[in-house]
Amino acid sequence: MPVESAILLAGGQSRRMGRDKVRLPFGDRLLVTRVYETLAEVFPRVLVVTRQPDFPVREARCIGDRHPGNGPLEGLASGLEALGSRVLLTACDMPFLNPTLLRLLSEQADDAEAIVPCSPRGPEPLLAVYSPRVLPALRAFLAAGNRSAMQFLGQIPTRMIPFDQIRRVDPEGASFRNLNRPEDYLSALRDLPSDDSQPRT
Repeated sequence: MPVESAILLAGGQSRRMGRDKVRLPFGDRLLVTRVYETLAEVFPRVLVVTRQPDFPVREARCIGDRHPGNGPLEGLASGLEALGSRVLLTACDMPFLNPTLLRLLSEQADDAEAIVPCSPRGPEPLLAVYSPRVLPALRAFLAAGNRSAMQFLGQIPTRMIPFDQIRRVDPEGASFRNLNRPEDYLSALRDLPSDDSQPRT
C-alpha cells in the first residue's frame, strides 16, 4: 500500500541560518509553503511538527514535539505517534523536492522499518520513509540521549535506495538540497525557476 502521510519538520531553531526558516520568503511565497504544497501534491495527509502556534500555512494540521529539544528524531517520533502509519519524513528547508521522487518513495514496499534514499553524499535520513514499527527503538534511542539519525538507522532494519536509482527521476539530486546557512538560501534563490519568482495574482 502506498504511503499516504508525510511529516514536515518545522521545529528547528535555525541557528545557522540566523533567522526563522519558517518565515523565509522564497519567490512568490514562503519557503515552508512551497515545501508543504509539494508534499500535498503527493500525500493526502501532511502533518507539520512545529513549535509555532501561528504556523503560516493555514490549512496545515500541526502538532508540537512531545519532548522538545530532541532534534529531528523527536519530530519523527511525535509524528508517527500522531499518525500511526507509514510516513515520509522531510524538513521545511528543502525547496526543490521532486514530486516524482516523492511518489517513488511512497510506492516502496513495506519490507524494512526505514527506506532511505541516497544522494551523492550518502544516505538521506531526513527524506525517507519510516514505519511506526520503529517507535519502540526510537523512543529508547532518544531516552538514552542520542540524537543522530544516521546512528539510529544502524539500529533498525533499513533498506537503502542507491543514487543510481534515484537519479532516474531526480538526476541532480536537487530534492536533497537543504538550506542551513544564509549562503545556501541565497544560492537557492538564484536557482529558483523564473516562473516561481513572481508574486501570484
